[in-house]
Amino acid sequence: MTTVEQRELERVRYWQGQLLRCGDFRTQVNTDAQLRAWHNRALHNAYGIALGLEITPVPDTGAITGIRIEPGVAYDCFGRAVILVTEQVVPIPAAPSGGSGSMTLLLRYKETSQFPKPGETSGVCPTCCAGAAPESPESAWKPSEQATSADGVPVARVTYDRGQPLLDSLFVTPASRPIAKPYLANGATVPGGTVWTAWKVGGVGNEITIGLQTVVDTSEAGFTRTPCYFAWLQGVDANLAELRQASVIFTSIADPAPNHFTFRILVPSQVAAFEARAAAVRRAPFLAYVCWLGCEPRGDLSLCLQPAVQKPCCS
Repeated sequence: MTTVEQRELERVRYWQGQLLRCGDFRTQVNTDAQLRAWHNRALHNAYGIALGLEITPVPDTGAITGIRIEPGVAYDCFGRAVILVTEQVVPIPAAPSGGSGSMTLLLRYKETSQFPKPGETSGVCPTCCAGAAPESPESAWKPSEQATSADGVPVARVTYDRGQPLLDSLFVTPASRPIAKPYLANGATVPGGTVWTAWKVGGVGNEITIGLQTVVDTSEAGFTRTPCYFAWLQGVDANLAELRQASVIFTSIADPAPNHFTFRILVPSQVAAFEARAAAVRRAPFLAYVCWLGCEPRGDLSLCLQPAVQKPCCS
C-alpha cells in the first residue's frame, strides 16, 4: 500500500505565455484530488461502501473458489473514491497455517501510476477510450485480525474450517454515511417581468377562465429529482387587490418537475372580472410575481450512478 498523505500542497499559478508541461498539469490534478479527498474525509465522514459492491460466491453452490464483486463506489479512510465500473472475480486465497482462521477481502485505491500506460494497452486504432485508464481498485486479502481501515475498504470475509473456505454471511461491511440533510433552494420570478397567462378549464368550445398561471423556472437550483415546492404571491397590484376585496384568491402548484413548476391563481367568484383581467394581462403585464422554496430530501438518493453503464464505443 502506497503512502497517500501529501501535506505540502502548493497552489499552482500560471502567467500569460507560460510554457506548460505534462508535469504541471499532473501537479494541478494531484493537488485538486488531494483537497477533494480531505473534503470527503473531514466533512462527510465518507469511509465505507456508498453504492453497490455486492458480493456473491463463485460458484453459487459447493466449495467456493472466488468472490464475485458487483460494480459500485466506496470511499477509503483517506477520503478517496474507490470505484469499480465492471464486475470483478477475486480468487479465494489459500487457507492460513493450521487450516482455520479468517481472511478479509479489501478494496484499495489504485494510484494513476499503477495503471498501464496507453502504449501498453491492446488496440491500434484510436478510440474515445484510448489513453484512458479504466477505474478499478486493487483487491487484496489480509488476515482479519490484522486488517485495519488504513488497509482499504473491507467488502467480504472468508472463514476456514479445516482448510475449507466458507463465505461469512454475518460479516457487516462499513457503510458510507449518506447526505442526510435536505437540499434547500429558493428563488423568485422577475417583478414586472413574470409572464402570466389565462388559466382555462373545460373542453374545446366550453373553456372558461378561472384564474392566471405562470411557469416558474427552477433549473438554476440544480435539483436532481422533483422537490417539495412551496410558493406564494408577491407584489400584488391594484387590480388584483380589487379582486381580493370581492373574494378570496387561492393559489396552487401544478406539474412540478426538477426544473420547473406551474403557479396558479384561482378566484372562485368574479370569473367574468378575471376574464377581463386575463385579457388585460396580455396587453399590460402587472407587477405580481412568485417567490418559491424547494426542498429535496437526500436520504435515499444516489447522486452518481450506475457504475455498470459504459460508453457506447466501449461496449
